Amino acid sequence: MNIYIETERLVLRQFTIDDAEELHSICTQPHVLKWMPDWEISLEERDG
Repeated sequence: MNIYIETERLVLRQFTIDDAEELHSICTQPHVLKWMPDWEISLEERDG
């Protein structure tokens, strides 16, 4: 099932492999890792 919801200011959709690099940059921010320390993995591991 492909989910796609769009509003004036927001788009919600499933992740794709093309999102890996941007997702990795978000997940490795210190303020994210403070609460989600197990998210600190390499880009290669995240790329799966």
